[in-house]
Amino acid sequence: MSATLLLLTAGESSRMAPADKCLLPIGGRPAVLHALQSFLDSELVDHVVLVYRDAVQYGQLQEALQPSLDSSRVSIEVIQGGAQRQDSVFKALTQASGLRKYVFIHDGGRPFINRESLRALYQTVRKDRTAVLAHRVTDSIKQVTAYQTEPYRLCTLSDVDRESLWAMETPQAFATELILEAYRKVYADALRITDDAAAVSYLGYPVTLVENPFPNPKLTLAKDVDYAAFLYENRRNRKPAYLTKGDSP
Repeated sequence: MSATLLLLTAGESSRMAPADKCLLPIGGRPAVLHALQSFLDSELVDHVVLVYRDAVQYGQLQEALQPSLDSSRVSIEVIQGGAQRQDSVFKALTQASGLRKYVFIHDGGRPFINRESLRALYQTVRKDRTAVLAHRVTDSIKQVTAYQTEPYRLCTLSDVDRESLWAMETPQAFATELILEAYRKVYADALRITDDAAAVSYLGYPVTLVENPFPNPKLTLAKDVDYAAFLYENRRNRKPAYLTKGDSP
């Protein structure tokens, strides 16, 4: 079994500045290393495309990740990312030379992807050409339709049926030919998207969701680091920490 991992670390981490969320230490190791190690341990990928932000970050990533990459049997490419996430993905898809038949696209700020989830994604993408990790929305969701005098004061709200709502996560896995075709159409039509499933949906191809029962938080705010440290201690002690109501991706 073999696939490519596009590991995205080029984001500005603006809501956590000046810290780089991908390099934040969790249990003494950078967050992105936890993510990479899960993929390496799964033995599903034998090709990694590291998408970095700038020369300074690349040097830091190389120091953090190179020992793990050297001890594995994966090939590695490095590509400088773009201004937005979709630019980074498109550059990686069009510039990498060794893409395998299937590609995992993963945000480096999600350190705790579970290997069982990776295996489920791989089995699904081989059947359906798409496999997107997601979890059900459990909170009550409201849409603001009007407000008085000040933003969000004395609002008029409408209910949104949460039964059909899913929160997207990464990794998202695709047949390489499919996701490349989808991104080419996105750029041909000057579309802005927030995740890779949106590109495939815009192409008109259906997406298969793989429900994730495990915590897979994205490091976005400073408080997320404390939650990540808690998850790390649970994993180290082999205590399952399942998603509960209120957890956010």
